[in-house]
Amino acid sequence: MHFVMESIQGALVLRVDGEIDLKESDELRDQIDRRLEKERPSIFVVDLKGTTFIDSSGIGLLLGRYKRINGWGGKMYIVGARPPVERLLRISGITRLIPIDVSEKDVLRVVKRGANHVKR
Repeated sequence: MHFVMESIQGALVLRVDGEIDLKESDELRDQIDRRLEKERPSIFVVDLKGTTFIDSSGIGLLLGRYKRINGWGGKMYIVGARPPVERLLRISGITRLIPIDVSEKDVLRVVKRGANHVKR
């Protein structure tokens, strides 16, 4: 697994390539949490375009970051999920909390306008 985080227009964007599984989740969680606490973004975008697999620990990682961001009034979005990954996210129920059918471009456009919610 490889990941990159960058701040764009006040949003924190995480791009993940490869598999998000038990082996990788702890390191990723620590890196994300440090960055979230440091920046406290109002928007957190997780780009899963390059993610080929996600297991229950990956789902837990996403839910935990959602709770953290939501705790200070921020929003979280998942973008670019490939069909098998998106299917697992929908089956897990995570899509009831975190929108996954918006694009990074749409999210950043809304952030640029000063809003903190993307209409689906």
